[in-house]
Amino acid sequence: MNPSLPPLLTEINALISRPPASPVLGLDIDPENRYCMEDVEFPYTTTLEKLTGIFSKAMPAVFELNEEECHLLAVAFKKLFEALNICIVDLPHDFPDDDFIALILDNWDKKILYIPFEGYQFECCTGDNETCPYGKKCLFCSPEAIHSDEIFKPGCGGFFRDDGTQVDPLTVHIPDLCLDCVSFMDEDRERNILCTLSRMSYDGKEEFICYAFRRVYKSGK
Repeated sequence: MNPSLPPLLTEINALISRPPASPVLGLDIDPENRYCMEDVEFPYTTTLEKLTGIFSKAMPAVFELNEEECHLLAVAFKKLFEALNICIVDLPHDFPDDDFIALILDNWDKKILYIPFEGYQFECCTGDNETCPYGKKCLFCSPEAIHSDEIFKPGCGGFFRDDGTQVDPLTVHIPDLCLDCVSFMDEDRERNILCTLSRMSYDGKEEFICYAFRRVYKSGK
């Protein structure tokens, strides 16, 4: 096994078991009241390197890892992102492990606005398939992708429940939480699609929770 991989996996597993504290200095937020963020005006800018304490130089290059090692590291990264509430929203479902690791390493030292209890959403598609890290597998810019303005046309994709029932997005219930979110009625159609999918999972019986929620800041509060 690559000699740098065991200590790296140990560090990652330790972070999964005990995620780092809030990067917003001096901010004390009750976890039971995670959506009360009106007082947070300036999120803390950080990087994955600073957030985790794992330096990029400790990472092995992808070409130094065999297939099994790539799979181990890819699984560890995915569990770490889940623990940190970080999501790559446009990641293809069958994206290869080695390409996934390369994607993470490329973004390891890039600045992000990581907000406590909300995490962060990466959108890695560039909109240009020649430069997009997903290439032909991209859900949004590949030649085979269904563009967002076609999703709502009959016979071209659409929204479906697990049982195969097609859903009219205009009939999906909008929880009160969405009305206070900066993403509500956003002009970004891809983001609206993701929001609709999240709302479709809400059955009205339990509290609606969205980890991508960002409250609209109102001055004077």
